[in-house]
Amino acid sequence: MSLRPDAITLKQLRLFTAVAQHGNLGEAASALFITRAAVSQGLQELELRMARPLFDRIKKRMVINENGQRLLPVALEMLERLESVQNLFSDNTVDYGHLNIGASKTIGNYLLPNMLARWLDQGQTTLPKVVIENTTQLADMLENHALDIAMVEGDLERDSLARVNWRSDHMCVVAASDFDVPAKASTFSLTCLSQQPWIVREQGSGSRRYFDEQVAPLLQQPEVRLAMNANEAVLNAIAAGMGIGLLSKFSIQDALAAGRVKILNTREIFERNYYVMWHKNRYQSASVLHLLAAIQADDEPL
Repeated sequence: MSLRPDAITLKQLRLFTAVAQHGNLGEAASALFITRAAVSQGLQELELRMARPLFDRIKKRMVINENGQRLLPVALEMLERLESVQNLFSDNTVDYGHLNIGASKTIGNYLLPNMLARWLDQGQTTLPKVVIENTTQLADMLENHALDIAMVEGDLERDSLARVNWRSDHMCVVAASDFDVPAKASTFSLTCLSQQPWIVREQGSGSRRYFDEQVAPLLQQPEVRLAMNANEAVLNAIAAGMGIGLLSKFSIQDALAAGRVKILNTREIFERNYYVMWHKNRYQSASVLHLLAAIQADDEPL
């Protein structure tokens, strides 16, 4: 006798979503605190009940296929609605421990640690899992339902993603402490720096997109000498005299205090916005809504 679709269990859906998010049976098993064999068996049972494979097995990776992509948002919504039912008559405590949030690198390195500490001080007992990547990668993860919420510094628009303005950031033109300013005035136009080599962040980052869209057009054939995927690496290259750069005020405080770099006072002012993003079509559980509100309310300075 064939198994009916209503024989699908919530346990199987949890196994499926864990494998989809981790791409590996072993990692999914570790996240769920069960054995790899139990994950494999549960996934096989689910695929049998669905009468189709949900993943392509490529070496040791489990790559979600078109069938799995169709199931994933529905499975996530069912599990998140179950959480809402379970918390319906709770004592107002919110469990962040099962949530996944993303932060772009400037936010993740310089703002998020203080935010997490403040949440603990405010009585939050569990913290979300954190992924730190560049803005484009985080948007991809949101679209693939691997994250619940992401905080990004890039002005990125995608049809499937919603976003709200969170806070602002001042971008500073930075040079080594012994850099010879090519102008006698205390402030000068950015065009005076047109012949200088630049050290920038990698393509896909919010900082690089801001440089390309807001700074590069003001320069005459800007020379990008080096692109790097970490603020600290960019800052160290600038301090070593390899070129000048554009960095967030949050990322340069220690280097400024140590006298390793200095800010070049250009007449142009560079401000950018930070955003909180989530998937438009994904059900938002009570804990996700609570976390979203906590992020938006947390605008304390560094």
